[in-house]
Amino acid sequence: MYKKMCSFLTILIVSALMLSTVSFSYKMDGSGDVVDDEIIYSKDTKPTAKQFLVTITTPEKEKVESEKSYVICGVSKDKDPDSIVVRLLRYDEETGTYIDFPDSEGDTRWELGRFGVLIKEIEFPKDGINKIRIVAYKKSTSKVKTLVRGENLQITDYTVSVKKDDITEKIKSGIQKITDFFKGIFK
Repeated sequence: MYKKMCSFLTILIVSALMLSTVSFSYKMDGSGDVVDDEIIYSKDTKPTAKQFLVTITTPEKEKVESEKSYVICGVSKDKDPDSIVVRLLRYDEETGTYIDFPDSEGDTRWELGRFGVLIKEIEFPKDGINKIRIVAYKKSTSKVKTLVRGENLQITDYTVSVKKDDITEKIKSGIQKITDFFKGIFK
């Protein structure tokens, strides 16, 4: 009876701990945000040479092909991932600037939290070329209120080519896959 009670309590505690840490990223509430975020929206702002705050693992390259829905992933490189904020932007051709780009839940900025992991699903607004910008920066403090590219601001730009969701293309792709399959069998 004692063993069963200890086992039950252990399972209960472990379950409670796992449920409390399910979310890998946290939406910002607006406090601690930077004062001059104009730099991140400008098309003239160049990407940083390296990813020093957050390593973006997906997309892997600057130019990628994708379906309409896509998952962006990243991992913090900073010793204090709680202080890192990540924002997602997309280039708006009408205004000539980058604008906030919400994920599938409607959020555009996230604190990485203590795990330092970013996993967000996005849906591209159009077929063809979509330019996105992933911005990571340290939260502002009383000493630091401005963003300096390469110091406390990381900018990474990507060009994502979204395939048309055309039924004829899907049929052609399916036929090609079947043909390749049979070619492989009869070699």
